[in-house]
Order: sequence, then structure tokens, then C-alpha cells
Amino acid sequence: MIVVTILSWSLALIPLGIIGWLLQRAYSKEKTLERRLVQCDNTLLYEQGYTIERVTLGPQGSQILENAQVVYQPVYQPQQWVPPQQP
Repeated sequence: MIVVTILSWSLALIPLGIIGWLLQRAYSKEKTLERRLVQCDNTLLYEQGYTIERVTLGPQGSQILENAQVVYQPVYQPQQWVPPQQP
């Protein structure tokens, strides 16, 4: 009787352990993703494990294109205006 009880508990704990491990792994992956998003990690755009489904801070009228290549516009610094010298 005791052997059957121990065997049944051990068989019940194995799936619970696997479920706990999967939950911990998903939580860890989510926290890592959050940290990388906060740090504006550009490598997320090209990583195989993630797909961008929604842009929340895009300009109005933006469209999402699947498998689109990201092109960054160059940032131009305005030239400082120098008043003409009077003779």
C-alpha cells in the first residue's frame, strides 16, 4: 500500500515539475523581452524568435508590413545661422 502511494505521488510530481519549469521559462523569457524593449535593443528586429504584430507608438496612418526591412533615415543637424557682418 505504501509503495503504491509513493509511486502515485512520484508520478503526479513529475508532470507538476514539468509544468512549473515551463511556467518559469515563459516568465523568464517575458522579463528578458521587457528589459530588452526598455533598452531599445535593435537586435529584436532581426531575431528569429520574435514577430512584431503591433506598433503602439507609430505615427498615425502607419502600416505594418510583414518581413519588411527596417530602413533608418539619417538624422541631419541643422546648421547654425550666422548673421551677415556689416561693413
